[in-house]
Amino acid sequence: MASVDRDKITPYLETYKTYLENQQGHDESRPCRNTDEEYKREIIQKATIALDPESWDESSIGTGTIGECAIKAVQRNINLVGRYQVSTFIDTVRQNLSEAERLLFDLYHEHKEEECFEQICRLFGRKYDLVAYLYFILDPYRYLPLRSSIFDNIFKKLGIDFQTSGRCS
Repeated sequence: MASVDRDKITPYLETYKTYLENQQGHDESRPCRNTDEEYKREIIQKATIALDPESWDESSIGTGTIGECAIKAVQRNINLVGRYQVSTFIDTVRQNLSEAERLLFDLYHEHKEEECFEQICRLFGRKYDLVAYLYFILDPYRYLPLRSSIFDNIFKKLGIDFQTSGRCS
């Protein structure tokens, strides 16, 4: 486990504390407001509408219906999933339609997130941004969208010897 250098993290925490205190409508009982992160709720709503997993059934696997729904959901959020990963996801879904749709069906319709994880990484690539996004739209209360390049830079600034890039797990 990576350790945190308190001397490096303290100035960032103080800056963040000052930022929160200067926010309009600051409330001591709820210092971390959702206003800056509100866009994530909209992402979930739009992605869920695009996916519409409740309308899927097993006979849809291999028809392209599930894959196109997933593609629409991923294309909507290139700020959370890099452009290259979006295009790779689209190509992979279309080239491996039955396998991709089976995994997507099992993940979103059957909620088999643990069972699907390694297969999703194998098929779509072990890239945090895409995998984290797929799981985030499945359950935003359990999963967090993550861009490894951003997190790696933050860890480096904080003196944390930890790298997420290439280590999706």
